[in-house]
Amino acid sequence: MNCKKSLTAAFFLAGAMLLATTASAQTVVLGAGSSALFPTVGIAAVSPDPVSGAGNPCGNHLWTGKNGTNSAVINGIDPRGGTTPEPGNIWVAWDNSTTPTIVCAYLSVDSLVGLRLFYAQGASGNGTLQFTSGTAASNLIAGFVDSDATVPASVAAAINGAHFNVAFTDIRPEDGQYAFFRAANSNANGGFGYNPNCVVQGTPIFSSFSNTNAQVDCFRISGTDPISGLAIPSSRTNPLGAAPVIVFINNNGNMAGGTLPTNVLSKTAAKFFSGQLGASQSVFGSGVVNAVMSEIQREPMSGTYNTFEFQLVHARDGNSSDSQEVNGSGLIAPTPSGCFVGGSPFAACTNPMYINSNTNSKRYRAIGTGEMIKAVNGTTTVPTTDPDRMGYAFYSLGTFFISGSHLKYLTLQGVDALYPNYDTAGLFGTCTGDINTAGGSNFQCTTKLPNFANVANGNYRVWSSVRAVVNTTAPLPPAAVTALLQGAQDQAAYALNNPALGGISCASCNISAVADFVPNFYYPAGVQTPFLKVFRSHYPISGVDANNGTLGPTVFCAADQASPNCVEEGGDMAGVAFQTVSDVNYHNTVGGEILTQIE
Repeated sequence: MNCKKSLTAAFFLAGAMLLATTASAQTVVLGAGSSALFPTVGIAAVSPDPVSGAGNPCGNHLWTGKNGTNSAVINGIDPRGGTTPEPGNIWVAWDNSTTPTIVCAYLSVDSLVGLRLFYAQGASGNGTLQFTSGTAASNLIAGFVDSDATVPASVAAAINGAHFNVAFTDIRPEDGQYAFFRAANSNANGGFGYNPNCVVQGTPIFSSFSNTNAQVDCFRISGTDPISGLAIPSSRTNPLGAAPVIVFINNNGNMAGGTLPTNVLSKTAAKFFSGQLGASQSVFGSGVVNAVMSEIQREPMSGTYNTFEFQLVHARDGNSSDSQEVNGSGLIAPTPSGCFVGGSPFAACTNPMYINSNTNSKRYRAIGTGEMIKAVNGTTTVPTTDPDRMGYAFYSLGTFFISGSHLKYLTLQGVDALYPNYDTAGLFGTCTGDINTAGGSNFQCTTKLPNFANVANGNYRVWSSVRAVVNTTAPLPPAAVTALLQGAQDQAAYALNNPALGGISCASCNISAVADFVPNFYYPAGVQTPFLKVFRSHYPISGVDANNGTLGPTVFCAADQASPNCVEEGGDMAGVAFQTVSDVNYHNTVGGEILTQIE
């Protein structure tokens, strides 16, 4: 069988099942999850596909907003009682402001929150969106201006109270399920203790810098819901592209008095983010000014955290007992007493985190990518007590190409995540204009944009395949989802294949497409064609066997699969990266796949 044709057929079959239109012929595509995909999918929603030539999948209108800004109410609602609403950013796209026939929306929250909202089951189905439009647009997608100042009542009515039918995630659901139980379980059962009894709402994980927190609420991805006992529909996970997690510092602390570092060794970074190394010379060598470092880490319910944890800090090629949740000889306690609230004033505590590691560093916790950027940049309401800071985040244009930036990213073990040869010396430019302005794009950036060469070839260590999850049993999602997911990949592929139009080969040139990741596929003439040539080895986890998904749905089947439904499954956030051709040749030689190869 032609492998490419079988892959194309499988993807289109999943898309065809993605959501039946309602009796009123109004289609609603409603996603929730990772901020890494938020901008690219938003641009794809209201743009012609630059590769296949297909039209805008969600119409021409776009509005973006933040919960609590301009009177907007934007929350994901867990369908089970006793939970806390999950606030986030949103984009909304539609075709007609009076009688819309298609409405698409994307709630940006952490990956595991998106997975919970998608999988949790209540009496009427899974999670829903609570939505009231703000009175003004927020223009949250870099290089793409909102077309409308507010969301019309007819469009708002279509999504307010609607159920999520897509989950966008940095890690596979099987890994997300494991990450939840690792955060939730008691220390005795190998966890961190935030919800040991798997109740609907566990102990929140608090920010060091604000009143923000991450909920540790019980959920499962298959079988029956642990709270309601209701059946969970079957689902399929579609890979969209590989996005790197980069390590970065601020360039205006005490180290700025000398030569700033350009690189951090992988295992040195692991020791730093587990609180075992702290002083800047211990981390970067004697060539930098010695200073106390502020270590900023994410929360264990974050896809970013788990990608970084299992590919670097907790990886088995170093000391696998290292973890971001280690505090000396024990684990960070979720329920200490006498702690500060909201970052002011900082006091010794583990939740919220303010830990003196006794290695000339202090450890803090940021909730969400935005807060991580502000914390390292020094623009949180209460900055760290020491001015030299280091953190990590998934790359996106809107995250790092910002005004007022004091950020500098580092190579990891001498390998650059963004450019072939550290082309911008770790600095980010600023951007002006818009791709979708009348008369053609005037969007320009002061430095070249990344081409992710060392992600595409597998040389960079810390990256994850960002993905979209949809049901394969009722309630099924819409055919429009297929066009949206293909369009998002084609936006990235077009930018990478046309480096001048993607701002990759030149600074201050007009940019018409942006790549925030390396797409898994692209779709010339609508035909699925491989783009990304590397994968991570998969392994059995969360009650699911392993299939790398490199060979097509009839070629290799895991023990719990049957042809023609042998698709990618299992975990991969801790998997070793390989070239896809290596897996194909391995199968042709020995008949299996390169499975359970762990970092």
